Amino acid sequence: MSYWWIGLLLIVFSLILPGCKSSPPPSSLDILSNVDADTFIEQAKVIRVRENIKEWELKAGKIKVYEEENVLVIENLQLNFFEDNHPVSEVRSDESKIDLRTNNAEIEGNVVITSADGLKKIETEYLRWLSREQKFVTDHRVKLLLGKSLFTGESMEADLALKELKIQDLKARGTLEEISRP
Repeated sequence: MSYWWIGLLLIVFSLILPGCKSSPPPSSLDILSNVDADTFIEQAKVIRVRENIKEWELKAGKIKVYEEENVLVIENLQLNFFEDNHPVSEVRSDESKIDLRTNNAEIEGNVVITSADGLKKIETEYLRWLSREQKFVTDHRVKLLLGKSLFTGESMEADLALKELKIQDLKARGTLEEISRP
């Protein structure tokens, strides 16, 4: 599951028409528009299945393809991850930029990661997915909700299922009784 963006890449590139002119590389997510992209897809749903096992399901308001730069920009991202056909987490954001050479992603704007059981929820404005390491990281302020307890911190690392979390400068509000539930 280390290359979950490859499935999306294959589908998107199969839709690209040969001979499209490429545009200048996007400098940031804030200034991109439809005319910057080589190809764009609206209201997309992509499901990645390997050996009859669902790995992820992506829904997007828009996907922009920048061929020469090997970059995808996804607007209104909803991405559900699975292990053994069972959901483990969901990521939502306003925008995501994926480097197709490395499968790393920058995810920004109202970023929310929720565990499948709904007991863990992380909120931040910016997050990176490191494909090789299979983890989310950010140096931005994060909020972690565990049941009725709220924790805040200044940076974070987390695995795909939110089972392993590292948060710097952790501060808590609320009761810790909710956390100790089996």
